[in-house]
Amino acid sequence: TMERKASYIRLQAEETQPCGMKADNMRGEIQDHGRANVMGAVNMQGNRFATTQDIRSLQQRASRYAREAGGVPPLPRGLVNSDQFREETHRNIESLGQKTLNGSDFLAFNSAAEGMALFISSECRAAFGHCSKYFVDATFRVCPHPFRQLLTCSGQYGQQSVPLFWCLMSSKSAAAYRLAFREVNRVVTAQTGDCRLGGSVMTDFEEGLRGALRAEFAADLAVDSLRGCVFHLHKSWYSHLRSLGLEACYREEQTAAAGYSDENRWLHSCFGLCCLNPDEVRNAWVVLRAVAPRNNDAIQSFIEYLEANYVLEGSTMKFE
Repeated sequence: TMERKASYIRLQAEETQPCGMKADNMRGEIQDHGRANVMGAVNMQGNRFATTQDIRSLQQRASRYAREAGGVPPLPRGLVNSDQFREETHRNIESLGQKTLNGSDFLAFNSAAEGMALFISSECRAAFGHCSKYFVDATFRVCPHPFRQLLTCSGQYGQQSVPLFWCLMSSKSAAAYRLAFREVNRVVTAQTGDCRLGGSVMTDFEEGLRGALRAEFAADLAVDSLRGCVFHLHKSWYSHLRSLGLEACYREEQTAAAGYSDENRWLHSCFGLCCLNPDEVRNAWVVLRAVAPRNNDAIQSFIEYLEANYVLEGSTMKFE
């Protein structure tokens, strides 16, 4: 039917509220196919004079009428980074986010001044302390304006993975992370009488995020219970070597005859450390350090970074 075909079209964002992500080629291709399907459905019903612009106009008008009929507040006005846009965004969150569809409490904290909105349902508050593992991550690119990231947490609850909370944040500072976890602690404690982590926590290697977890859940987070995965480890290392100007060296492309540079082979060997057993990492690092390219300040800085944070006995983080 036409309705089914039309459901695949993504409406363009209104001018006062640009989309959080720029359209990419794949999304544009999907939209083009969707519009073609809609036109096919329209023509099958005998209307051969409608255009894709007519379809978009009708959909936008129907969307506006649906918002008005359902009591949905208008979209925020003003520039994306303006005080007006931010305040109206939080006003809409306050109006729409209080409850889930089944009537459970949902919005736990909403502040335009802090630029933060925290969502955690009653069921998630009850399950929070009974998970054996927690996975905390933040998405920077898929996030509506005026926020800068969406912080998410899911937990392993028995044999299921359960989403626990979502937090829209305007800042990626350590103070903002602490506020988010403090509010989680507050609302869970208010409902259950206590807020405790029931197991280990998997995060990326952003120190502000990890420091906030240690500060707000100090009683539950042993040294070895704050963990990271290989994906985030490599992402962190790669980000640091880029800051040292080593990206071109790491990504160099050579023919089989020319071979790769010593710097390239050494950097790739470092990234293989996480594939070893934890008790083999330190000995492997001794070997790698001995054969590190000389007279390269960037390589020496990368060595110091790994030793300060990962591979030595007194490092901030450990392979386990």
